[in-house]
Amino acid sequence: EREKKRKRKRGKEKGMTQEKFSELKEDEVEIELDDLDKGSLDNSAEGIKLDFSDPTDNNNNSDDDPIPKCDVADSEQVGDEEGELWPLAPITLWDIYEEQKDSETKSYRIPPWGLLYIVYFIAAYLLMIIAMVIIIVVGCVIAGGCEPTEGVMEVNALEIIFYVCFPWIVFAGMPIFLSIKQGNGPVVDFGLTKRPTDFAWGFGYGLLCIACGLLTVFISQLIVGDLDAAVAGLRAKNTFAEIVFFILLAFGAPIVEEILFRGYIFTIFGMKRWHKVLVITLNGLFFALFHLEPSRILILFVLGSILTAARVHTQSLTPSIIAHGVNNLLAAIMFFMIWAHHDEEKDGEETMKAARAARFLLTGH
Repeated sequence: EREKKRKRKRGKEKGMTQEKFSELKEDEVEIELDDLDKGSLDNSAEGIKLDFSDPTDNNNNSDDDPIPKCDVADSEQVGDEEGELWPLAPITLWDIYEEQKDSETKSYRIPPWGLLYIVYFIAAYLLMIIAMVIIIVVGCVIAGGCEPTEGVMEVNALEIIFYVCFPWIVFAGMPIFLSIKQGNGPVVDFGLTKRPTDFAWGFGYGLLCIACGLLTVFISQLIVGDLDAAVAGLRAKNTFAEIVFFILLAFGAPIVEEILFRGYIFTIFGMKRWHKVLVITLNGLFFALFHLEPSRILILFVLGSILTAARVHTQSLTPSIIAHGVNNLLAAIMFFMIWAHHDEEKDGEETMKAARAARFLLTGH
């Protein structure tokens, strides 16, 4: 009896199969109740019987199975597939997550945006440029030709709206569409909050952008000399065109660019669960490189990094939009004053220099 008990014990420790257990099994083995686990016994009129059923057999659902079953799937839950958020997710999504983390049903969705979605955006942007060129060429043909411009190009209100707003179809349209289609909408996915502290932090970060922007301009001029800028080559034809440009630059551009860079692109980097310093650096670098202006890459990187830091710090996109708007508002005022008092014969050179200085305060266009 003792020998058989030792063999059975060794067999269970080594995970022996049913075939090997059957070699030890006899018609009936009577043992003392104190030597066995009561949960694995089957009391009968003839004595106490051991259950030698195969513990690895999943089809064995007997109540007296000595080894409890365990569902492997319960211990192999995958993070994002189960609704787990990434650390840099916006506060709006975190609030919903906290409310529903103990619930069996989840009403929120994790956007499936990987790095490939940046490639999708770049492809859409290139298609947009091609479309703009086609529209301009067709417009010139219909108008009977377009005269080339040298130096400053005068534009009316409609032309300003076209040149500025047409790219916004991709800049803001694509992120908003993907957020509605694959996520929870731009308010939740990008963190568009209305907290009182958002405006305070946004204004503070905006002043920081201006201060760092001016310092970076000074350093850049020491390194590469006097720098040119694309917008300095534009001048509104009339006051109405100036007002349109002022509104688009001060209020429209901050919203659109922040949805793209600190909303869509930031979310893609953040979902990789990289360190926040790396995310801030990559986002600022992408912001700078995207403008395709080598002479301004340093200031654009600094401004982009500050705006990204505001997004990380506040867990919201609203302060970044406000900070971007504060920065652009000063530049828009400078452009408006320059255009309103422009005299090409007397102060054309001074005006262009002032326009270059104002241009360096911009984070877009």
